[in-house]
Amino acid sequence: MLNKNELPFGAGVGAEGAEKPRPYVRVLDGRHQPVRGLWMRGDRYYARLTVLLASGAKSERRISLKAATLTEAKTEMATLVLRRGNNSLQLSQSLAGTPLLSEHVETYIAAHLHLKRLTTQKSERQHLTRHCEYFAGVPLNRVTKSGVLAFRASKLADGWSGRTANLSLIVLRNVFRHAIDTGLVATSPVDGIRPVRHVAKKRSLVTPAMFETLCATAVEHLNNGQILSDYIKLMCFCGARRSETLRLKWSDVDFAQSQLVIGSDGMTKNHSSRVVDFNTHLRSHLLAMQSRRTDSEYLFPTVRSACRPLNTLVESLKLARKKSGLQTICFHDCRHHFISFCVMSGIDFMTIAKWAGHQDGGVLIGRVYGHLSDTHAKAQAKKVVFQPALVAA
Repeated sequence: MLNKNELPFGAGVGAEGAEKPRPYVRVLDGRHQPVRGLWMRGDRYYARLTVLLASGAKSERRISLKAATLTEAKTEMATLVLRRGNNSLQLSQSLAGTPLLSEHVETYIAAHLHLKRLTTQKSERQHLTRHCEYFAGVPLNRVTKSGVLAFRASKLADGWSGRTANLSLIVLRNVFRHAIDTGLVATSPVDGIRPVRHVAKKRSLVTPAMFETLCATAVEHLNNGQILSDYIKLMCFCGARRSETLRLKWSDVDFAQSQLVIGSDGMTKNHSSRVVDFNTHLRSHLLAMQSRRTDSEYLFPTVRSACRPLNTLVESLKLARKKSGLQTICFHDCRHHFISFCVMSGIDFMTIAKWAGHQDGGVLIGRVYGHLSDTHAKAQAKKVVFQPALVAA
């Protein structure tokens, strides 16, 4: 029963008809006396109890009950009081005010659902699943720096590489930064933790002859071999990432300006488009592809629908690798091939970075993609002289 003086007619409706949140009202017993600690909002019962927060402080909180009747509500509240007394009452988001890490992870993912690519979302979800398993039942403000370090140590012991461990902590840091932005916590336990030192595995340079063998094998043995061959060669000649290449449209190809626009849909890694100027091989390859063009607007449409691009060619690559015996080649080798040969051709790093979509002015090109072939390195060594350069008067 409700106190009629606490819920006037029309409560919850504003002057202009806008619906407002319903207020909490006391629950009255059969003698019209308030039941201590029991409240209602709408048709739901709430117990008002003083609870111990995750920070160690005490605070009053209203706890939503499952009860449908007054008798059930009294019984459920008595159970909560008993559990609070023997410290078995588990504090959740509604109780403690601070959500569990696993609860906030879902909030974080939902908030960034349309801001990140599907591949990024999938990768983050995999990392965050590991964190939620390790910190199961732990509120955000109870995740400590020592706990994060212990998590990382356990994963490294399980065989994680230093790079994977560092990426995992970057994802966790993003979750806590979102929690700080929303006022749930004041600091992040990940801040100040230094990344694990690791030596990146040197990527071997795939030669043009190896790519030619792979593409020829695909054309000869696979039903979609020509598509796979066109796909591989295009990435080798323009340096686009595999997902960027699959989404290319013919409207992105400008033969008049000798340019290929990558990421016109805004779905690149840094969410901005870039222009790759034609080199001789890129122009010739695009002209060859144009001669085989279908009615689709995409360079690589699906077989079932010309209105959609292919999702992946990974399985086709696996078959081509097996047939050709080139088991170690992956799609990213095409991008590495393009950048490495640009470096060996003497093109300045800033221009290469612009083509590749790097926003650091070429720093990454010099640090990661400067792995030149032994033949090129020896040829460059022959140019070294130990005498003053002749300067024209």
